[in-house]
Amino acid sequence: MEQELIEQARQKYEQSRMIEEQLAQVSEQLGNLELFKENINKFESSNDKEIFASLGRGVFFSAEIKDKEFLVDVGAGILVRKNASQAKEIVDNQIKRLGEIGENLRNMLDNLAQELEEFAREIVKARDPQEHI
Repeated sequence: MEQELIEQARQKYEQSRMIEEQLAQVSEQLGNLELFKENINKFESSNDKEIFASLGRGVFFSAEIKDKEFLVDVGAGILVRKNASQAKEIVDNQIKRLGEIGENLRNMLDNLAQELEEFAREIVKARDPQEHI
């Protein structure tokens, strides 16, 4: 019985490690979205007529700003024109959804921690049942 408890506790521990990794990814994504929103605000308030636009992987090119609208990928490669406030609204919705996901992950982690504590008590009882009567 003690070995079964230890194995179950090990599985719960592995689950908690996976959830911690997911939580770290959600935190990183939230940080990226906050930075993106800040960049939208800077772009919106800027009077610059030219910017350096990223192609990715540290490669930039000079681009002329013709208007303050964005092309937003809404899925399946479909681009839709959005102004800055509409783009920020999309980002705010993503931040809200990720925040909810993060909260759910934290709750799952708390529950697993409680289960692990219970397994630890059960393992101690299984090792010395006379001491816990």
